[in-house]
Amino acid sequence: MSTTVPQLPQQPVVPAAPAPSVPPPVPVPPAPASVVLPPWVKVALVVLAVAVVVMAAGFIGFVVLVRPGASGPLNTMLAFGAFIVAAAALVVTCARKQQ
Repeated sequence: MSTTVPQLPQQPVVPAAPAPSVPPPVPVPPAPASVVLPPWVKVALVVLAVAVVVMAAGFIGFVVLVRPGASGPLNTMLAFGAFIVAAAALVVTCARKQQ
């Protein structure tokens, strides 16, 4: 006696939905190069720094000349020296960051 396996009814074939279209990857722009200042900008910054130092020296001299008791010569020299050292440190720091 032969036994047959009953066949299940066939399901209709439904085509698969198309895959969503993936946009092409957007190219990443290259990182901007470090900023290189033209020589005239560097000269302008140095001239500006010198002008500020000269103006500060003139102001301190004026204060000592007009009101000698307002600031003693030693205090004036120390304050002016600290200003020059701080200005030089700022210039050196800016110059190192540009390299």
